Amino acid sequence: MYGGIVSTNTGIRNGWDASAAPTQSKQTQTLAEVLKSAQAPSFVEFLSLDCEGCELDVLSTFPFGDYNSSELGMHDASRGAEANAGDVGSHSEPPRRTYAFGAIVVEHNHETHRRRQIRSLLEQKGYLRAKAGICAK
Repeated sequence: MYGGIVSTNTGIRNGWDASAAPTQSKQTQTLAEVLKSAQAPSFVEFLSLDCEGCELDVLSTFPFGDYNSSELGMHDASRGAEANAGDVGSHSEPPRRTYAFGAIVVEHNHETHRRRQIRSLLEQKGYLRAKAGICAK
């Protein structure tokens, strides 16, 4: 049995045809919604992302914060609250909460195109590639 998101399946699983498999629809939340509901701080030390082929979709819509390398590791939940406090008298929407990570590990199923897109996106957000490797099974 395989699991995953049909729209992001690339057929690399030994010819498995995702369109022929039975499907179920599920309501999901964005990563930002999950972090907000868990009251996570604006700076999170480590993120491991493996969501069955939709990692690029998750990352491309994620509200990354603008932290520079000298700030990393020096944040706590109180900074997030200060940085995201809106004007009390304003009728506009409150500012969108942003997040930053000390380190990110992303599954990409060794697909060159997807791996390059993920790396490019993270580099645009100010992250550096530290090491790439293959996990032993």
